[in-house]
Amino acid sequence: MLCGTTSESPTISHKEHKRVVELTIEAAKRRVPGIAGARSTSSRNVAPNLCARFQRACLTGDFALALQLQDRLAPLHRALFLEPNPAGPKFALQLLGRGSPELRLPLVQVSPSVEKTNRVCHESCRAPRLNPALDI
Repeated sequence: MLCGTTSESPTISHKEHKRVVELTIEAAKRRVPGIAGARSTSSRNVAPNLCARFQRACLTGDFALALQLQDRLAPLHRALFLEPNPAGPKFALQLLGRGSPELRLPLVQVSPSVEKTNRVCHESCRAPRLNPALDI
């Protein structure tokens, strides 16, 4: 797995992500299967339908749709990990009514700027699109 859950995914740009995928495909010469951009369960818990659609598009070979969905999810993935995990995902779940604002040490609340970013991403992921396959 590349650009996945070992911390590089939220720390590289979309352009860098694409380049890592291209180099890996070139180096593997299609000898081994791989998956790029696998996300942690945090993303799946926050945007389950959108993540399921992304996985389904990949599994069925609809890579054009998968790329559109990845582009839609990318800001959310970034926002979830702007601060140490699990503060961002916990706040995002709270926005969905599936979490409590209560935290126990060593966790701390997300900063106001990260809270704002998470709110914007949350609304963006929930906003209807012209293509229903891109909706949450």
